[in-house]
Amino acid sequence: MENNEFTVNSRARPKGFWLGLSFFLLTISQSTSLEKLGYSTIIEYLGLGILLAGCFFWHKRNRFQDIKNHFIYGAVILVSFCLGIMMQTLVLVVKARLIISMLLLFIFALSGNELFQTKNCFFIIGWSTFFGSFACLILALVLDDPIYVLSVEGFSLGFDLSFGMQYKNLFGYTTLISSVCLIKTFDRCKKKSNIFGVIISITLLLLSNSRGAILMLLIFLLVRRFCLLPKRKEKGKLVLWIVFVCFLGMLLSFVLGSISSTFGYRVRGLTNYLNYTKGDLFHLFFGNAEMAFGNSSRPYSENVRSVIGWDGTVELPLLNILIKNGFLGYVGYLMFAYRFFKKGFSLQRKAQIAYFSFLLPFLLSIFVEAYFANINSVYTLFNYGVLNSFLMNHPLSKVAKKKKDFLQKKENPTQIIKEHEVKAAF
Repeated sequence: MENNEFTVNSRARPKGFWLGLSFFLLTISQSTSLEKLGYSTIIEYLGLGILLAGCFFWHKRNRFQDIKNHFIYGAVILVSFCLGIMMQTLVLVVKARLIISMLLLFIFALSGNELFQTKNCFFIIGWSTFFGSFACLILALVLDDPIYVLSVEGFSLGFDLSFGMQYKNLFGYTTLISSVCLIKTFDRCKKKSNIFGVIISITLLLLSNSRGAILMLLIFLLVRRFCLLPKRKEKGKLVLWIVFVCFLGMLLSFVLGSISSTFGYRVRGLTNYLNYTKGDLFHLFFGNAEMAFGNSSRPYSENVRSVIGWDGTVELPLLNILIKNGFLGYVGYLMFAYRFFKKGFSLQRKAQIAYFSFLLPFLLSIFVEAYFANINSVYTLFNYGVLNSFLMNHPLSKVAKKKKDFLQKKENPTQIIKEHEVKAAF
């Protein structure tokens, strides 16, 4: 029987409904109108709750066995995320909220699940974010909230679309999700509605003038279409690829800093903070959450910029990690990146190309936007879900499969004896 990835059986329908609903809620939670009305946080937590439940209920393997197998690895990451926060002088409620946010990020980043088991899931999420964006637009038009901002720089028509969302970059990365999802399903589903969705999503992405999101789309298409990955895994290839991505990210930051004044403000925010904490080893190593979250009457950005200087911004993720977790937090995120690279090379060739078409843009976004370390972003949740689902649901390469089978037999010697008994019987 032919395996049609767009055939939805009765058991898959409830999952598709809840998956689509969660991403729709997460998308509209970015609405400026809902933020003013005070509903955005509630809607965001509801969408997060549905996804979190899906990580546990849409999971075939034994959760307790997974925890046992990766206990030390997970413990190191959790310590790197939470130790600095626990050592800060903060109100108990604020400290608990920060630790919970890190726990949620940890769960979504490491949780293997079936959120994106088939292309049908990408189809559902693509249209959920698409209609969620238009829901934000309708709310903004009804409540007379802005749907665009004047362009500061870049290639635009004099305005940048925000579509009623809080920032134009939020809208840009949301349309990036709908674009890549509908493009991924395009080979199997060439309906007029799907073609229409791809064209409209990419057009809106260009009109948002979110240069980071546009660049991530180009990287996605390059890896997907031109197969830039090497066909064979050689010794040291993993390390070389990590070094290459870091180099490319730093080059990207340097180029954008040279041609973009707004990106220059982000880099200046990082340099201002490093100058401010120069010689303060405690806050450099464990973070300075008390400075950023100590005054709850003001937003995070104002708390930071009022101390380090108003000539820099706080969008750069490298700065956000330093403030919230310190250099210790870099350990956890580097372990995330290493895990995704290492496991990605164990996939079969076809799955590997699709996997890295999502991983490379996501990692390179570290040097542009604060999404890799932001649990409140739809783009973050989407990518962590995609990557973990790929690792769990796609077949391993022959070399990786042999290594896995060897380790399993080594841990369970009785399995080897049983295999010999079966061969002897025949």
